[in-house]
Amino acid sequence: MYLKSICFLVLASIVILACNSGSRSSNDTNKDSLSSHTDSMRTGTDVEPILKQADSLQILYYDDPDGDSLRYSRFFTYTPTRDSNTIRYLLLCLEQPFVKLNAVKDCRSEGKIYMFDREDPLKTIYFSTRCDSCCYLYFIKSGAFLYFPLSDNMKRSLKENKAKSQKP
Repeated sequence: MYLKSICFLVLASIVILACNSGSRSSNDTNKDSLSSHTDSMRTGTDVEPILKQADSLQILYYDDPDGDSLRYSRFFTYTPTRDSNTIRYLLLCLEQPFVKLNAVKDCRSEGKIYMFDREDPLKTIYFSTRCDSCCYLYFIKSGAFLYFPLSDNMKRSLKENKAKSQKP
């Protein structure tokens, strides 16, 4: 009886150790592009290289970004653009190191930017130009919110495009 108990404990220990070591190695091989956020030099184009292919944008500006939390994004103006400077300014912002958060910041976006390659959608980028309290670009990757600094050139370009925007 004593020998059976020892054999059972040894077998159970081997099974538990084998299961644990197997899951650890499978986690290591199945990491997504955001799993290691300790490298502070990672950029948005590192985790989404396809963004570099953007050739056009649609920029949406919410009419009342501070309005009703359920409907503020339903009413907007927009402008399509193929302006190479606007695209370059956006990509330069996204080529900066990002801050990864598990939840969206408390301050609301003023709008969003749809990035396209030809007519294929690439990514949605959210923005706020209220730099006294809330100044950013961000996109969502694997459930995480990646925040980027908003450059003066990009802020100016968003302002210029807003003047050209119209109702859908």
